Amino acid sequence: MELINAVQKISERKKKDQGTTPQMNTEKLKTALSGKLALHTANGIEYVNIKDIIRIEADGSYSIVYTIDKKKMLISKNLKFFEESLEGESFFRTHKSHIINIEHLKKYYPLKDGGCVEMADGSEILVSRSVKPLFVDLINQNSR
Repeated sequence: MELINAVQKISERKKKDQGTTPQMNTEKLKTALSGKLALHTANGIEYVNIKDIIRIEADGSYSIVYTIDKKKMLISKNLKFFEESLEGESFFRTHKSHIINIEHLKKYYPLKDGGCVEMADGSEILVSRSVKPLFVDLINQNSR
């Protein structure tokens, strides 16, 4: 009788542990990965802090992600994917082939046809004529 009770207690404890542990681990993982973007590279998945991304450049149906630690990663996703994934963050699509992180903006050079921005990594990115008014409003709001 005692053996049966002991086995039942162990069985119940095991079921209870199995029921809560994965959920707890999932919550811990979500917390640890918040503020990060999973980038599928040829070598696996890299988790990059969103704030560390300087810019993203289109390369056909791929994208190149540039980070503050001078990493350059080729990702098999197009810019539309990044535009949707980074919605609500400090990113702006300046051109059909570029998304920039406004937090890493150094200079803006207005031109007749749109403009050009200089980023923290020294890169110069075009601002298309069609988004220039929206971009100028955005940087004017943030410069006050």
